[in-house]
Amino acid sequence: MGLFELFGAGAARAAPALGPAERYFDPQPAALVRAALSNDAMRVRELVAAGVNPNSQGPRSNSKNTPQITLLGYAVSQSNEPAIRLLIQAGANPLFEPREDDGDAYLFAIGRKDSAMLDALYRAWPLSKVPAKTQSETAFSALRFNCNDCLKVMFKHGLSAGVQDSRGYSLYMEAISREDLAAAEWLLKDVGVPVEADPRRDVTPANQLQLHISRYRPGTPTYETLLRLQAIMQSRGIVFPVETVTQRRASLGLK
Repeated sequence: MGLFELFGAGAARAAPALGPAERYFDPQPAALVRAALSNDAMRVRELVAAGVNPNSQGPRSNSKNTPQITLLGYAVSQSNEPAIRLLIQAGANPLFEPREDDGDAYLFAIGRKDSAMLDALYRAWPLSKVPAKTQSETAFSALRFNCNDCLKVMFKHGLSAGVQDSRGYSLYMEAISREDLAAAEWLLKDVGVPVEADPRRDVTPANQLQLHISRYRPGTPTYETLLRLQAIMQSRGIVFPVETVTQRRASLGLK
């Protein structure tokens, strides 16, 4: 995503603060975000009353390919929780996407691996106000950005351990498919993600793990880790071997 290249996200560590607001915003929106960063609630209200949009974005460009950031995203980049609260109180919506590919404020924090500011966003705009589809997309993005600390924040704020994506995958299944076995083990042991098979689907947590085990030579570190995951699943009632994807497709009458 262009956003992550331009605004320093997607790095191995949390990205640094961005430069001056004027580099990204027109004068009035820049004044609004500066007032929020200074915790000047009166000035924030004055500017919004005068017509400054709290969901302003920048930098100005005629190109649809130019990544955009919102004032709220900029406050996230400055690690300024009071500014986040002030902007949301003034009407900034953390679910607003400046461009579809750029994502909302939650995804911006995750892309920067900034779990502290993700936590701040959920304190200002609770997870309960976030649509289920967006909760799922945000959680799976956190996993794909290798930000387990971001997932921990989401679970703390009420994310269901059984959250699924549009394919019916759980976070555990996604971790297995990515061979992120450390995350998979954490999700199994500490989070307690469901391991039961969805009766409507051919791919299950168990047959997915079983398939990955079959791909590795016994005795290798990955094989041993996969066996450890299998043992955890067995302790939770799964009996191996299980039906393969092909067998389940036949049982379910899927083409």
